[in-house]
Amino acid sequence: MKLSLAAMVTWFGLSLIGCGGPALDDTMAPEAEARTVSESGTCTAGLPSCSLYVNLRCTTPGATKECCNTTSQTTNSLICSGSASSGYRWLNY
Repeated sequence: MKLSLAAMVTWFGLSLIGCGGPALDDTMAPEAEARTVSESGTCTAGLPSCSLYVNLRCTTPGATKECCNTTSQTTNSLICSGSASSGYRWLNY
């Protein structure tokens, strides 16, 4: 009985560790693709707004993502950076 209780508590504790919020894949989310900047700026149609990704979790350290800076209407890059202990996030590159 104690062994099964310990196993259940351990499983529950480990499941909480993995619940840090939804981690976005390094690919574009469908709703993000729909909200692109296509006005007559220098950003090309199809690029998502950088503000949709900055500080969101990412999974591949060193991965980059092209995006549109809606303030300056220029193309920017984001990089997946951080540490294994604190997690990886999209940052301005």
